[in-house]
Amino acid sequence: MTRAQANLPKLARSEAITGVTRYNEVVAYIVPRERLESLLDTIDFLSDPKARKAIAKFKAGKMKFHDLEDIK
Repeated sequence: MTRAQANLPKLARSEAITGVTRYNEVVAYIVPRERLESLLDTIDFLSDPKARKAIAKFKAGKMKFHDLEDIK
């Protein structure tokens, strides 16, 4: 924890997710902003029942795709 505090500016610029430990146990993570935003977007998307249904339909091979030029 002390080393993380001393290196916070460097850790904040890092693109890696960094675990912060205290007594050899992870107590926090430093997550780059872009990665956290992406994770939150994914959580938000997957919380939508319609989106989950569409994903299941796609995985089951029951979704049809069409060329945009054919749709009028």
